[in-house]
Amino acid sequence: FSVSLGEFNADSKLDIVTANDRSNTISVLFGHGNGTFTNHLMFPTGSEPQAVSVGDLNQDERLDVVVVNAADNTLSVLLGNGDGSFADQVVYSSGFLPYALAIADFNNDNRLDIAVADFRNKSISVLLGYVNIAFVKQTTLLTG
Repeated sequence: FSVSLGEFNADSKLDIVTANDRSNTISVLFGHGNGTFTNHLMFPTGSEPQAVSVGDLNQDERLDVVVVNAADNTLSVLLGNGDGSFADQVVYSSGFLPYALAIADFNNDNRLDIAVADFRNKSISVLLGYVNIAFVKQTTLLTG
């Protein structure tokens, strides 16, 4: 359902990450730099991942992956190791039926935060980033 781009294995070539809702995984396809990609590697997530986004959440200059999981109302953070692999997911609660997300520094503290669109209750959940990739659900905003 979702795709994002980043450089995950330190070869300066663009890679693809996708959310796979039927297999409860993400797939990473490593770019060759000529428009072709490797066969995918899969990494586990929560139940029914719907959307994926990338950012350097722990400020180690390696891209990390965030996934929203609709069936268990969670988001998964997979920290990148810089070699194309990821640490085991860290799971956070989200709103009801998360469906989309965005990563940015919403409060200007130089740490990335996460906004999650919650389909069922028509709201946005904002999780503020703190040290050691800890996220605290600051607020829920109704969207109608």
